[in-house]
Amino acid sequence: MSGPIRSPLQSSDPVANQYNIGGFQLWPAMDPANPNYKNMAGEYIYDYVVKFVGEDKAGKITGLLIDLPIDEIKAYLYDFNRLFYKVGEANNFMMQVQASQ
Repeated sequence: MSGPIRSPLQSSDPVANQYNIGGFQLWPAMDPANPNYKNMAGEYIYDYVVKFVGEDKAGKITGLLIDLPIDEIKAYLYDFNRLFYKVGEANNFMMQVQASQ
């Protein structure tokens, strides 16, 4: 994401608002100089990923999402809708891999 983020995104959905605020607060720690940034992002999104795809897939999908480039991690931490989209992409990818085996 280019440019500085000055405030959390606002949404009419209280769950999305809570997520966006928490992600906004976590955002300063999302720096390659922080050796724990991937773990922090994974811990933050895991419960949401479980709600989207279930516990059986959540660990693998969370792992895929925290391995994305840091700009993409920052983007989905800040925007609940983007997280939902990224989880869907990762889920589709996993289904394609399983189908090809």
